[in-house]
Amino acid sequence: MSRISHVQAGATLLELVIALALLGLASGAILGLVGVANRSSLITQEFQELQHNVRTAAERISEEVRWGGAPLDAPGGFVETEPTAVAVTIPPDPEYPACERRCRPYPEADPGRAYAVRFVFDLKSRTIRRQVDATGQFDDRGWVPGVWTPRDGLAVADHIADVRFEYFDRDGVPTTSPSAAHSLRMRVETRLGRYSRFLVSEAFLRQK
Repeated sequence: MSRISHVQAGATLLELVIALALLGLASGAILGLVGVANRSSLITQEFQELQHNVRTAAERISEEVRWGGAPLDAPGGFVETEPTAVAVTIPPDPEYPACERRCRPYPEADPGRAYAVRFVFDLKSRTIRRQVDATGQFDDRGWVPGVWTPRDGLAVADHIADVRFEYFDRDGVPTTSPSAAHSLRMRVETRLGRYSRFLVSEAFLRQK
């Protein structure tokens, strides 16, 4: 009788050890799956934030480019047409201040006056920076530059891997001439580790 009890006790202990081992394996597998899911969710969330950041910057560039041009028949519009930098003149708003909320919101200090704005890709900091020339003015020859302030500009998007600006004339033919350029195509790449996303957007000068 005692011998049977020892056998049963041994079998019970062995079953307990096996059960604990199986439980450990199952727990490890579950924790591994949870870890993978958490990492995937984190990457997705970071990419969503990056994409929102890039979309916001692209919309800002497009918005200001669409205001670009010159008053009357004075030369104006694009003043810089580089692959990684674009600058455009914005004529004064004839409706300001009567337009109130419907008028363009830039430059921030005086929304009604003419200004020039430049967007440039800074590879070192991986940012798109916005520079404003609010002290220049139009004359018969076009835009007379003032001072780009602040010199380094304000970062409007970060984690940027690459930016390419392409320019087209009124017929849709590629050009690098500021005086001939009428529209802009932007290709922005954002990268997180080995993952990358691309955004392509277009904008047209509506006041030229």
